[in-house]
Amino acid sequence: MDTKYIETIKKITTMKTTLKVAIPLFLSLAIVLVGCSEKRSDCTSIPLNLRKVARDSIPYSEFVDSITYVDLETSDNCIIGTISNIRIADGQIVVLDDLSQRVMLFDSIGSYIHDIGSRGLGAGEYIRAAQIDVDKEAENILILDHTGCAVLRYSYDNKFIGKDSVGYADDIVYLGNNTYLTANYNDASDNAGIYLASTSSGEIRKLEGCSNGLPTNKPWLFFYDDGIMSIMTRPYENRLMEWKQSHICCGFYCRTVTHLLADSRDREGSNESN
Repeated sequence: MDTKYIETIKKITTMKTTLKVAIPLFLSLAIVLVGCSEKRSDCTSIPLNLRKVARDSIPYSEFVDSITYVDLETSDNCIIGTISNIRIADGQIVVLDDLSQRVMLFDSIGSYIHDIGSRGLGAGEYIRAAQIDVDKEAENILILDHTGCAVLRYSYDNKFIGKDSVGYADDIVYLGNNTYLTANYNDASDNAGIYLASTSSGEIRKLEGCSNGLPTNKPWLFFYDDGIMSIMTRPYENRLMEWKQSHICCGFYCRTVTHLLADSRDREGSNESN
């Protein structure tokens, strides 16, 4: 947690004033920390007390039905440095190695097949592979070229198909119908946000931004759960967004701030009694 944020909590909880004054001051700070364009009233609010729910370990059985371990082949042709993402393409495994900047294709038992694309400045080459995805309908593997502001398409047998312009993006997820959700979190704060990019119309539309002045070099996270496309917003915003066909909305808001205040009051009362 940000040290300035912790110090702010300490200062508020040690103020020699009444609780009636302390609570409005703290809540005002909370609004600044989590204030963004989406109204909190549109969210399902979830009280979250980390001290009560925190566990050292969580069994896989709570959130998966079965687990299969696949040992990826390691040879002179496919030495893996750092796996930054994995996608499944018709039973084949697509691996993005951030260290070597390679995208590798393996079969279902982990045997290396070949690379997808290559790094360079020529046609069909990417400069900086930041993310991968799969267009299952077209049977294409998608590589986000962060520097080139485009998504390069390749067939499963490594034929270059073409590229889609998506603007400056650090992360993507393919929605189908030549449409992408993109996240920009390393740009200036006015440009940081989540965008909808339509490659058929060429339109790139900003869906969600943030104007709370927080650093912008922290990522949003895209993930699926039971077919629902969800987006975890940046740190300190405490919101889970959901994709609704043509727009995103606030799905859940975690009210951790109120528990931090309650915990702080408990500790202060305990210290005074001692």
